[in-house]
Amino acid sequence: MPTIPIAFAKATVLNALRPIPLDIWQRLLPKDIIALGYHVISDERLDHVRLYPYKNATQFASDVAFVRDRAVSYAEVAEHRLRKSSLAANSVLMTFDDGFAECYDVARPILLRSGVGAVFFVTTDFIDDGVPFAACTVSLCVAAIER
Repeated sequence: MPTIPIAFAKATVLNALRPIPLDIWQRLLPKDIIALGYHVISDERLDHVRLYPYKNATQFASDVAFVRDRAVSYAEVAEHRLRKSSLAANSVLMTFDDGFAECYDVARPILLRSGVGAVFFVTTDFIDDGVPFAACTVSLCVAAIER
């Protein structure tokens, strides 16, 4: 059975959905919380994270300052979802994926200084390279080839 390339499938779906008016999307999928997702924050070039761009500490501090008055905690989001408690319009939840050490070393101090919370998702299999993260492995291979 032939496989359909992911890019082609994605483009086909997006083209099929494009004619649907925005107000219909907003009624079908209400967005009452803005989630900003990050993977890593660093001022250094990271060999293990080369497949996607990331912000430096100054850029991230600007993001934090911008959302500070609208930032909410995971507990507030959970309360809102489970008990229908109210949240301010355009509340922002900051999240980090993958559990990179730079999240603790660089992003966490900025968040603490600003009094803004965030959700850190840590994939326990990746701790101490127990199971290699495929994207990191590819990034490290690219870095090694470049060297």
